[in-house]
Amino acid sequence: MDIILGWGFDQIRFGMKEADIVAILGSPDKKYESDYDLHLVYFSIKCDLWILKEDNRLHWIQSSNPKAQVFGKLLINENKKELISFLNSKLDDKLEIDDFGWNEYYTFTDTWLSLYFEFNVLTMFSFGHFWSDNDEPVWQIDD
Repeated sequence: MDIILGWGFDQIRFGMKEADIVAILGSPDKKYESDYDLHLVYFSIKCDLWILKEDNRLHWIQSSNPKAQVFGKLLINENKKELISFLNSKLDDKLEIDDFGWNEYYTFTDTWLSLYFEFNVLTMFSFGHFWSDNDEPVWQIDD
């Protein structure tokens, strides 16, 4: 699973509609709604794909897939210090940290990458589409 920040993973692109995703990945194992989103959950790839109800577009991906990699580096089960150091060397981005004791959330705010660490090990990550200078979503598909 190759992650491209602001873009998506493998053949899945931010801005895709539900039907496009299902055509590639098949029917989700679970489908549910939250306030603003439709969630497509795929157990085999350990992903929750968030589709904005307002315009039926994929805008957020949450995953704990052990094969997920960004910049050629595996993410899940990586040591916090080593992974943050690696990502800091690749991203020119501000880092925000929320510390809850045994778990911590690290967010690279410009690249919309969030990392969820438990006991200093990455257990889950999420990322979203980029935004234009005019605060418009940058979709990675042509309509």
